[in-house]
Amino acid sequence: MSKLHIAVGTKNDPDYLIDSAKNDGSLVWPVPKKARIGDMVLFLIPAYAGDLVASGSMMTMPVPSKNWAPKYEAKIGNINLRGNPIPIDLLRDRLPGWKYLTYARGYTTVPDQFVKIIEKLLLIDRRFDLEAGVSADEVEPPRYREGAVRKVLVNAYERNPEARRRCIEHYGSDCFVCGFASELSTVQ
Repeated sequence: MSKLHIAVGTKNDPDYLIDSAKNDGSLVWPVPKKARIGDMVLFLIPAYAGDLVASGSMMTMPVPSKNWAPKYEAKIGNINLRGNPIPIDLLRDRLPGWKYLTYARGYTTVPDQFVKIIEKLLLIDRRFDLEAGVSADEVEPPRYREGAVRKVLVNAYERNPEARRRCIEHYGSDCFVCGFASELSTVQ
């Protein structure tokens, strides 16, 4: 039975990950010693605010690492960069019982009880769907991808109903600039 692993990178790793995905689609990365060929690996990169930014699959068995001793490393292939990374905060919200997410460092194997939830989140490739809480079952695969998603904060101000009433009573409801009549026959 294949497993799901999370491999954590450093702030210097995004370029390595992107270059590897563009070139031959594989790279060598620290993985859990018990990882096996065919297991899925998710890449958690702190430089992207701790988001899951890519996925791949184990191509070789783990071997003792020369670069990251005493860890193990393996070749991971089929690197797929996510159009919109999955925020670790969303994982924390959806998986409150998983202590690893409290302070995610190093690599880990995802506990079996959380695998299905993460697999559903991987089906969603649009951040606004994640933030809106749409389940993966409700989302069709995207047919078109458009620009980057950005968060917009807006201040909304409520009008004082008494001040509005008095203003309309004094000035009327027609626009002073263009003369548009809003058909307010009575002051509310």
